[in-house]
Amino acid sequence: MFYKLLPFIEQDNLFNNFVTNVPVRTYLDPARGGPGFSTVNWAGAATDYSVNLTVFGARDSGWNQLVNVPNSNYSVATIPDGSSNTMFVGSKAITPQQVANRQGNNWDEGIITGGAGGTGRAYSWQGNGTGCGSRNAIFRDRPTGGCNGGSWGSPYAGGALFLSGDGSVRTINYSASGTQAMDNYLFPNDGLTNLP
Repeated sequence: MFYKLLPFIEQDNLFNNFVTNVPVRTYLDPARGGPGFSTVNWAGAATDYSVNLTVFGARDSGWNQLVNVPNSNYSVATIPDGSSNTMFVGSKAITPQQVANRQGNNWDEGIITGGAGGTGRAYSWQGNGTGCGSRNAIFRDRPTGGCNGGSWGSPYAGGALFLSGDGSVRTINYSASGTQAMDNYLFPNDGLTNLP
C-alpha cells in the first residue's frame, strides 16, 4: 500500500523509477532517525508505520495468523463503524537497532512488500513467546530484545500515533495495549465504538 501511495505524496519519480537507496521521509517518524531504507533482504524505502490489515484486506493465514480476519476492502464511506472510529495506520514497534540498520526483514520490511508483516499489523497476533505480547500490543521502543513483531509502538513517552479513517491522528497511551477498546478501534465492522 505504501508504494502505491507514492504518486499522491509527490513521489512520482520514485514510483516510476524505484531505486533501493532513496528514503521517503513522509513514511519515517522524525524522532526515530536512521537511513530510512534497506539495501539487503527486501531492499528499498522503509516505513515506521503499518496499515491496519483488518481494513485493507488481510489475506495471510500463515505466519501473520490472520485466520479470523475477514477480507474487507472497504471504502472510507462504507466502513460500518465509521471512519472516525476505525484505525487505518499506526506507528509500528521496532527496536532502535532496526532503525539504525534497516535490514528489510523481522517485521520491518520495506514499502514494496505489500501486506507483509513489516508494513501491516492485525488483530490476532498473540505475542512472540517472550512474555511481552498480547493482541493489539503497543510498546515504547526498547533498546534491545523482542516485542516488536506484529505490534504497534513508538519512541514517544506518551504513547503511539494512529491515523483514523477520517484523517485525524491520535496518540494512544501504552496502557491501552491489548484492551477491548483497542480491539474496537482496529476492527471496522464490530459495531463497537468505545475507543482508547
